[in-house]
Order: sequence, then structure tokens, then C-alpha cells
Amino acid sequence: MFVGQTVPQQVKDLLKKYIPPILIKYEVLEQLTEDSKKQFHMIGESFAEDFCGVINLARNIRLPLIPGEQSPSKSSFVQINSVLLNKDFVFEWLGGIDDIQSFEDTNRIYGIYMLLREAELISENDGKVNSSEKAKEFLDLRIEEKCRYVFEHYMKSQRIYELGRITESEYHAETNGNMTECRTIIIKHLKNCPVGMWISTSQFIDYIKIFDKKFLIDQVEYNGRTATLGFGALCTESSLPT
Repeated sequence: MFVGQTVPQQVKDLLKKYIPPILIKYEVLEQLTEDSKKQFHMIGESFAEDFCGVINLARNIRLPLIPGEQSPSKSSFVQINSVLLNKDFVFEWLGGIDDIQSFEDTNRIYGIYMLLREAELISENDGKVNSSEKAKEFLDLRIEEKCRYVFEHYMKSQRIYELGRITESEYHAETNGNMTECRTIIIKHLKNCPVGMWISTSQFIDYIKIFDKKFLIDQVEYNGRTATLGFGALCTESSLPT
């Protein structure tokens, strides 16, 4: 009826009277398939311990930065990996952690470091990484408080840009947009997930399609030269900070 056009709001309002609202109800998976188990890195409650481990490392050892850049050198991220309870997962085509030459190619290390920097728990001075004064107070917090502290700084971060980490997609965005708004949408949908249960990623994305399909495009826009920019970009595993 409306090929290539937007459905008029009056028609939408009329249809809503006859279409029952969609209820969000996830189908719980009894267990993951063997193929799926290889794709997930289950961290659990040791999440906060890895942050504390990196902070304590920076307190005891001055980790060097790449000269002229604000990112850890190879020796630094290898040392960071050594104190993690949950080691960095490295994509097969990159080899192991010792084979990685760029800090940008790390995954958990990149995410933890960026979050620590955003939360002002580490500082970068004179080409070295140091723990900050705030880090002392952070280490004394309960695990719930640690997680909330880091989470709140992540949600409002302007320097962390998830789309910049997605190498699988080619797109041209008009603007960087407000990632806080995008993160808020993702969190809204995560709140609807059953706690402590496995669900299908495809079902999670389907609900985003139904309720908030354009949440990413609404922020970054696009210039029409790309077909790959869409809601799923922020949901890919490689885009998540940690």
C-alpha cells in the first residue's frame, strides 16, 4: 500500500487498535551447543578482580606507553594479560597474545584499559601508566559498587566509540552520534533477559528489531552510500568493550 513511503501515523494508530501488543518473553536454553561454547568467554564474578589486578599492576610497575601515543606498548599489554584471571581472547588469525603487535588488536585488555581510563582509575604521565588517587578508594569498594562505578562511567563516556572497533562492516556515518543513547537502548533490552539463564542471541536482536530497530541510525545517520550500517552493529561481540 505504501511502497517506498512511510506509513501515515493515522494508519498506524488505527492498526494498533486491532493488533495485540507484543510481549517480550525469552525462550531459555537448557545449555549451549558445543559450537556456541567456543564463541563465549564466560567471566562471571571475577569481572571486578581483573580490574583490580590491572590497577595493582600499575601501582607496582610503571607500564610504558607507545612513544608519542596514549596507548600501552606491547610489553605493557603482555604484562596486563599476565595478571588477568580471565586472559584476553585472541582471534585465531592474530595468533596468541605474544604475536599481537598493536594494542588495538587486543580485546579484554583494550576494554579494561579504556574503562579504567574513563573512570579515572589510571593516569598517563611522562610516557607511563600509573594508578590514580581514585583507584585507592575504588579498591576498597564492595564488588557491586565497583561494577556500578565502572558501568556509570562507561554509560556516559564520549571517548569510547564502539563503532570504531567493528572491522567486519564497512559503513559511512554522517556523525559519531551519542553512544550513551545507544547504550541505554541495549541496557533496556538486557533488563528484559532472564537472570542467570542462556538465551538465543538472535532472539535478543529480534526484539531490538521490533521495538528499537533504528536506534543506531537515529544517532549516527548515514549518507546512502552504504547498506551495512544498521541496528546490529552495536550488538556484535567485537564491539563490546568488555
